[in-house]
Amino acid sequence: MKNTSFLILVILFFTFSCKEERVKNTSSQDIKVGKDDRDVVIFDPQNSTMNQAMLKGKKTFDKFIEAFNNKKENQKLFSVKVKINDLSNTEYLWISELTFKEEKTLKGVLQNDPYYINNINIGDTITIDFEKVVDWSYIEDNYLIGGYTLRVMFEKYKKEQKNEILKQLGYQIDSKIGI
Repeated sequence: MKNTSFLILVILFFTFSCKEERVKNTSSQDIKVGKDDRDVVIFDPQNSTMNQAMLKGKKTFDKFIEAFNNKKENQKLFSVKVKINDLSNTEYLWISELTFKEEKTLKGVLQNDPYYINNINIGDTITIDFEKVVDWSYIEDNYLIGGYTLRVMFEKYKKEQKNEILKQLGYQIDSKIGI
């Protein structure tokens, strides 16, 4: 995929869902190992920090649209996190390679391999209504802009893990920049 840095971020943070699996060795109970040993970030649906991050992502989505429609040379990796449901599960997954369709609709390529949802796969092109967007991100001057849920997840990792993630990403996640 052409968004390699973003894909690394997605793989490291994989996804978050509302199902319980066994705990991985981290500083937080929120980072889990899933049924097939993929890292899955699981948050209780009542987690106020994550819910606030998603609310902020929704409320500021117009800033993302403005930046996307007026891209600058120092900006890249535009992506949105969307809520996807099937009959019994909900997952929050990232899509990139975006195009805006009819009013209030966008199309993009799924960047996560869904964990619980079985009717879509990583690399699929999906169309989604704006109302399903819960977060957004892009990189500007090598700093994460937006990515409110990513920031919540990032803070759950131990310092050594954070340093390794930042090294692999090649850009910074700063609590004072891009929020």
